[in-house]
Amino acid sequence: MAKKKIDIEKIVTHLIGLGKKRGFITFDEMNEAVPSLVSTEQIDTIMDKISAAGISMTDTEDDAEEDFNEKLEESIQVIKNPLSREQRLFLVDLAKLPSKESKLTRKERINLYKAGNLKHWSYQFVTDFSRMLYYLRTGEELDNELQSGTESLSNYLDELEDEHAQELFRDIGALTNYYLSEIRANLGDPDAQENCGDYWRFGLHAEVDLKKAFKLYKKAATQGLASAQYKIGLAYIDDELGYEDLDEARRWLMLAAEQGDEDARKLLKEIESINSGANKVIDLDQYRQKKTDTR
Repeated sequence: MAKKKIDIEKIVTHLIGLGKKRGFITFDEMNEAVPSLVSTEQIDTIMDKISAAGISMTDTEDDAEEDFNEKLEESIQVIKNPLSREQRLFLVDLAKLPSKESKLTRKERINLYKAGNLKHWSYQFVTDFSRMLYYLRTGEELDNELQSGTESLSNYLDELEDEHAQELFRDIGALTNYYLSEIRANLGDPDAQENCGDYWRFGLHAEVDLKKAFKLYKKAATQGLASAQYKIGLAYIDDELGYEDLDEARRWLMLAAEQGDEDARKLLKEIESINSGANKVIDLDQYRQKKTDTR
């Protein structure tokens, strides 16, 4: 019986597709994809091509997360304070409020003071500060378990009826969260890239910048993140950026739909429902007008 030919390129394509979103594949996934008849030389070839695609090999998913966190710590030990002078002074003033008014603990007061005075933050500090701000805004930990008997700093600011102070507090939280996401995005985390794209798209921390949002969505989409692929497809249909390209829109939407993204499936169905002509040419102006009429 003739020996069955092994398609190395097909195996490599499969494994790269599997690892693109996460940036890694496990050895178990590698073993499942590679037939037992593959030679040692062929395995070396497969691993070299996977490595060249920027995908690492790891024992387990937990090991991969640990490696990423180590890489994160090594990449940036000290961060320049991202806050404006006004925001820094505001935090220092909050730190000086009497405990009876602000309900702040000693640790919270110290962290607010540090955030306002330090020229540089350690990565650990900006992480802890972001979590603390969320707690002070909501009275909840990030795991959404309500802390019994707590009063958030937001309650104090609301009672002051000072809209500018409330806006400053919100902006500081948004800016800190964005900065944390940006660090992870720069290291290739697709979820963080999409999150940063949302910040620029909706102007959550600065002025709206649709081109920056598109660039970040594209990075995440290229790594296989379905929700980002949908947003790229949408961008190629909407004319806000001048990127109108129906073929590209359908390509990205199909990629997202194949992963089960319901928004992409619905959008593809809407587009196909207004096909004009037997050659399946879609009039984008007609599509936009339909969307306007249904709002």
